[in-house]
Amino acid sequence: MNSNCPHILINLSTRRLAYHKGDGHLNEYPVGIGKTSTPTPTGTYAISEKAMNPLSAELGTRLLRLSNTKTCIHGTDDPVSIGNLVSGG
Repeated sequence: MNSNCPHILINLSTRRLAYHKGDGHLNEYPVGIGKTSTPTPTGTYAISEKAMNPLSAELGTRLLRLSNTKTCIHGTDDPVSIGNLVSGG
């Protein structure tokens, strides 16, 4: 990965998503991650799709589908879930 390109890093142990642009750290957010039975996959992925207001309301108002097509970064309609082990992976 070229560190000069915008990228997202997710720290599963702290349940934080960090957005970087170039060598600068721009923003950091708490995130919900996969349940023990459906863990969040690790690896390096590209964003293959961006969507506003995806069809499922439980995905919130934004969706970033990752290149493995099963996993996405998305909003939520349940703010209490943020920072917890809640997703399907």
